[in-house]
Amino acid sequence: MYSDLKPCRICGSDVELRPHQTDQVAEPDGTPDDRVCMNPDCPSHTSDEMP
Repeated sequence: MYSDLKPCRICGSDVELRPHQTDQVAEPDGTPDDRVCMNPDCPSHTSDEMP
């Protein structure tokens, strides 16, 4: 089972792992899931860069 307990790289808040929304993985060695910051005020929710 995969787990990623690292905080958001942008604001340091907790993240939630969610399945990728696309068929492609951006990086060959990237995570199997999307990391979604749980802080609604985090800039990651308004930019194209994933935390």
